[in-house]
Amino acid sequence: MLIDTRAATAAGSGPTAPRASTEAVSHRTLARVALGVIVVVGAAVRFWAIGFGLPHTQARPDETHVMDVALNYLRGNFWSPFFDYPRLYSYLLVVCYLTYYAVGVVIGRFASFANFLASWPTHWAPFFLINRSLSALAGTATILVVYAIGRRVGDRRTALVAALFMALAYSHVRDSHFGTTDVMLILLSTTSVFWLLKSDVLAWGRNDVAAAISAGLATATKYNGVILLVPLAISQVFHAARRPGSRVAALIDSRALVMGVVFGLAVLVGVPFVLFDHHRFWIAAQDMVGLLKIGQTPRIPLPNGWWYHLTVSLWYGLGGPLLACGLVGMVIVGLRDWRKALLLFSFPIAYYAVAGSMRQLFVRYVLLVVPFLCLGAAVTVVAIADRLGHGRAWRSAMTGILALAVIGPSVARVVAFDRIAAQTDNRVVAAEWIGQHAVPGASVLVSGSPYGAPQFDSRFTVWSWDRESRAFLVRLAPAKGRPEWILLQESPIPSSTQQVVTDFLTSGYELVTVLQAYDPSVRDNYYDPQDSFYLPFAGFGHVRRPGPNFAVYKQVAARYAPRPGSDLGR
Repeated sequence: MLIDTRAATAAGSGPTAPRASTEAVSHRTLARVALGVIVVVGAAVRFWAIGFGLPHTQARPDETHVMDVALNYLRGNFWSPFFDYPRLYSYLLVVCYLTYYAVGVVIGRFASFANFLASWPTHWAPFFLINRSLSALAGTATILVVYAIGRRVGDRRTALVAALFMALAYSHVRDSHFGTTDVMLILLSTTSVFWLLKSDVLAWGRNDVAAAISAGLATATKYNGVILLVPLAISQVFHAARRPGSRVAALIDSRALVMGVVFGLAVLVGVPFVLFDHHRFWIAAQDMVGLLKIGQTPRIPLPNGWWYHLTVSLWYGLGGPLLACGLVGMVIVGLRDWRKALLLFSFPIAYYAVAGSMRQLFVRYVLLVVPFLCLGAAVTVVAIADRLGHGRAWRSAMTGILALAVIGPSVARVVAFDRIAAQTDNRVVAAEWIGQHAVPGASVLVSGSPYGAPQFDSRFTVWSWDRESRAFLVRLAPAKGRPEWILLQESPIPSSTQQVVTDFLTSGYELVTVLQAYDPSVRDNYYDPQDSFYLPFAGFGHVRRPGPNFAVYKQVAARYAPRPGSDLGR
């Protein structure tokens, strides 16, 4: 028997073993190449049109809130009273801006730090591009984290398909363009879940600590990262259940203590005002919670949040096939290993329950669910492919075909979004048009929402709408007389023309041109009604560029400097 065993061992070390080993190496190499291609594609669609809207600074209004905190740090103001966001993302942005300054000194762009700071009011585009690039890089890195989680959930095919879905998930690609905290939060949240899946509940160690630190840093990026305490608590329950002795004592053992401490310390990195400015922070927190409960438009009836996010935010944000496969995949993982499923999906489920209960129904509020649906969808695709065929080559081919079919609708929206976002924003077009045709010193009024208004240069007197006094102001004083130019804003975002503007246009004005960004007769385009982002979330039919439409009127007697080319209907 001993001789037979040795013979078998010897046979296994013959020509067959090197062939099997070579095949394994080949498959790993192909997987790495495929992952590299997926990451490059994912980065490309996130950096395509990264300069959308510029030089208009309010193309994505939340960006300036984050940037202002970072710029205040650079100016020496280390205690901003703005509490809507924790500070971690702003810290990272400060590092990026300091790197920009260092490079600028080397190439001769900045003579001093004061000169660097002085460039912000006049050359702000690099500050926006750096901010957006930080978000795009975080979005690209998330692809790799999803791949790593996929390896813990299934085989290499599952991981690659999950990475592909994450790379081309439309809502995540869209928001990776924005210099805000959402995409960085997703990176840190998925990282925390990865470390939890990798940890050993019997012999805890650095993986558990890494999971707690990542969860704390996620919370230090955006407050809703605190929901990561749900999978952390579940992992502690699993840990206690495997330990001998008292279950209650195991629940509050050294693992729980260490993870709790490092989580809290990581949170304090981005939320130091909890300790040092707790009174003002508590007041701001109450205001934020109140706004989430009543919404920005309390008098307007809103749909059920859970249904809305399912049928709008996720349906359009992922596409029907990817969403359906993602939900099915969550069930499949649960049937295979319910403990792993709880660690993987408890966070997105708990988060979705909270997001759906709010009266703030921004489509971006369920972005945190997207990576986990991509993982579930990958599990579903691989399971179907395995059912449809036998043999590695056949299963791989079927997996690829199914994955491309599932991600197809999302890819179409990614391309449509990037293509339109890359066009000149209509607010920039309007500002340039006025700059070319109006006489310097002329007064200009824009109706509708201030978020949809162009930004004119200092040569013109701008009438700005004050929502509190419900009147137009000029340099903070009440506007007098009538403006020489009126831009009538037609917006896909809920907005209305002020009555005073309607009264002005009854006499003494003539239509000069129409600057069109979209066709208002197309009803299939869907814009997020609560968000001031002037590009469709879905549809994209007959949308030429981001921004509202503008009908440009001037007083009949106002001076006008015509330029070559057609104006009307531009």
